[in-house]
Amino acid sequence: MLNQFSRTQLLYGKEAMDKLKKSRVAVFGVGGVGGYVVEALARSGVGSFDIIDDDKICMTNINRQIIATFDTVGKYKVDVLKDRILAINPQAKVETYKCFFLPENQDDFDFTKYDYVVDAVDTVSAKIALVLKAQKSKTPIISCMGAGNKLDPQAFEVADIYKTSVDPLARVMRYELKKRRVRKLKVVYSKEYPTRPLEDMSISCRTHCVCPAGTRKCTVRRDIPGSNAFVPASAGLLIASEVLKDLTKKWYHFDIILIFSITACVTSGGVEAPLVIETVLTFLNQLSSNSVSFSTRYDLIWALFWQTCCNLNELELVLSPTTIHKSAFWFIMAFCLSVVALHILSSIIALEYFIFIALKISFISYTDRVVWLVT
Repeated sequence: MLNQFSRTQLLYGKEAMDKLKKSRVAVFGVGGVGGYVVEALARSGVGSFDIIDDDKICMTNINRQIIATFDTVGKYKVDVLKDRILAINPQAKVETYKCFFLPENQDDFDFTKYDYVVDAVDTVSAKIALVLKAQKSKTPIISCMGAGNKLDPQAFEVADIYKTSVDPLARVMRYELKKRRVRKLKVVYSKEYPTRPLEDMSISCRTHCVCPAGTRKCTVRRDIPGSNAFVPASAGLLIASEVLKDLTKKWYHFDIILIFSITACVTSGGVEAPLVIETVLTFLNQLSSNSVSFSTRYDLIWALFWQTCCNLNELELVLSPTTIHKSAFWFIMAFCLSVVALHILSSIIALEYFIFIALKISFISYTDRVVWLVT
């Protein structure tokens, strides 16, 4: 049926659009960058949003923030953005939080409910807390580095935090994340050297602050960056494109192949084939419903793996170990390695995912819970 997202569906297909409709994205910080992230995701068909920001719209936001006009000055950003989302997609679900994310209130947010997290806040402590919480819950996250004092929208690119350069905020984040043993983080950053803002006291926010009552004042900032209409917008749209790309990846296609390979390899040593097939089909229906988050889907994959190897009952993991032919074990290992090789060529899915699977299977083969039958 023709709808407001039909033109997008011509590029992504119905399956991807259905997945986007069932996806839930949390955007922390909905200013110059975050506002455009939400705008693009809403216009692309994402069905559920959690938007978090404690700020109100200021007159000085009008030059760069998509939600800022003279009609909205003084209103909470999340309230204005919620109305904008619903004007684009009346069926969307929007949760608003008038707060600033910090390590002190991070327990108020359950990241396992999110399919993706966008970090568009401007303080290092909040960024670090977001990254650590997202990685702990296995929720994909993308973080925006500095967009202030920049003039070239073409200088932005997507990279791992440890491959960034020039950006002062990225340099601090690299240092802090390395101390915390964070191995990777997808970011959007610019290689453009920041431009030093002019010192014009006649238009300085320090002496002519017009921030709405009840918000963080410009005067408490160490530096007040210059900005324009196109740099934050470019960063936000680039982030949205990455979120869209990751959400529409067909993660579970490889999971299905792996599961069916395990199923095919389980021989008469312990698991009845009809029972395994029934369980696999039930699992795939749940997996492909797209109503579960990535972290939940990840846990489901391993739950099924253990069920398949342990006669569909976790208690029998200890009481009644399953026997699998040695040839079946090597077949599974060979399959995992071939998928890793395929990933290297296609860059479809995280390499660590399948390395972990291969190591997990290898580990299982040496535990005393599962007996691998040598034939």
